Amino acid sequence: MTRRVTCLPHNRGLDDELFSSDERGEEQQTREVILNDSMPQDVMQLNCEWGDKCRVELRLRAQQSDDQNVRINGNFDLFEEASTGTNDQDGHAEFEILVPRSRTVSETQRVVKLTKAAIT
Repeated sequence: MTRRVTCLPHNRGLDDELFSSDERGEEQQTREVILNDSMPQDVMQLNCEWGDKCRVELRLRAQQSDDQNVRINGNFDLFEEASTGTNDQDGHAEFEILVPRSRTVSETQRVVKLTKAAIT
């Protein structure tokens, strides 16, 4: 049986500056996929940049279970204190969301650099 999955992530970033104005960023996207079997499927990758030195990357992957529920696996990678084009990782978070058949689920996740940058 096929399942339609719609993901609507909304990323918000904050670089809490000590001596100047805080830098903020925001990005959202809608992606829909059809799951035909129990094989995991990439749903999306969403990048959010703010200022000229902060970036968070969100990746989502969906898999249909035998009982028709959908498991969403996601991870965030936070990059800060360097050009947004680098791979100098400062934070990482993984999460899993179970979406029962015919249900909508809303979830909030957060990845933080212990010194100052955060994304929710």
